[in-house]
Amino acid sequence: MVMQERKKKMNNIKNKSKGTISMIIGTVLLLIALAIVGYNTYESSNAQKISEDVVEQFETKKDTDVELEKEMPTIEIEGNYYIGILEIPDYNISLPVMDSWSYDKLKIAPCVYSGSYFSDDIVIIGHNYSSIFNSIRFIKPNTDVYLTTADDRVLHYVVDYAETLKPEYVDKLTDKTDWDLTLLTCNKGNQTRRTVRCIRVEK
Repeated sequence: MVMQERKKKMNNIKNKSKGTISMIIGTVLLLIALAIVGYNTYESSNAQKISEDVVEQFETKKDTDVELEKEMPTIEIEGNYYIGILEIPDYNISLPVMDSWSYDKLKIAPCVYSGSYFSDDIVIIGHNYSSIFNSIRFIKPNTDVYLTTADDRVLHYVVDYAETLKPEYVDKLTDKTDWDLTLLTCNKGNQTRRTVRCIRVEK
């Protein structure tokens, strides 16, 4: 009898310990998830503020401060070089585009991943922040897309279609294609990439 009682007590202690550990793990995971959401929200808000400021400065500088020695003309703003302003009116997008990409630059604005608007094979990538490229995941064919360059030309594109790519196929975007402009962002979970293919209206 005594042994059975001891076993019961030990089992109760073990079960309570397991329950406590499970609760602790669950709480930690919840806090991590909340921290990630909070961080992404902060990054998105920060990117929005910077982008709005850059768009405003870009408009005032494009008549006087254009640098022509690069592959695509650029305007330097706070140490970064921008080729133009990308606009998709139907989705309330107006964003500066940097001339080259890095993970740090992507936290600020969309960037040129490869190609050029001169050779009609430009690929622009951006984070799926709500303030950057989140809405292009829902973009529809025939949507108008505009790129106002640093030397004040307005390039007009129309969305041909959108597709979802696995990460291993992203490098194929650098191959010459029938599309003059490609926009790229991550889907939720970062397991796939949303790819928007556009054709230039006038060349």
